[in-house]
Amino acid sequence: MTKEGSAIAEFYVAPAGFVCERSRITDYEAAAYHGPYGTKEEAYRIADLVREQANTARQSMRTQRRGTVVTVISGLAMIVGIIMILATSAANALCNGEIGHSGQAFSSSTLTRCPADTAAHGLGVIILILGILGILGGTATLLARSRRRL
Repeated sequence: MTKEGSAIAEFYVAPAGFVCERSRITDYEAAAYHGPYGTKEEAYRIADLVREQANTARQSMRTQRRGTVVTVISGLAMIVGIIMILATSAANALCNGEIGHSGQAFSSSTLTRCPADTAAHGLGVIILILGILGILGGTATLLARSRRRL
């Protein structure tokens, strides 16, 4: 109210961050909006804060999704790495032993199979290490997000 008693315009800020005059919204909408504010400048300042908060919330959700996806994919990679290591460890140990070296000298099939088993075993170790690092990174992303929220 002004000194003369006439009503001044009231401004509301919508949850989406835009400014509305009181005459353009219903009572139901006004209940969900921020306000009322006496000046348009004050309403725009609050609208900027509302938009900034919404952007921060969206960024936080993207970070959480990214951390979750990285953790799940890394867990699957770790499982694949473990399976590869377990599947090739016996053959790899045999190939690297004295019997394997003798077999490679006399058999061409053993000569081609042993390097393949060794390569698969090494690839399994690399996938396992990448899976562990991915899980640590994804978990760190999720923990950093929850720490910022506190």
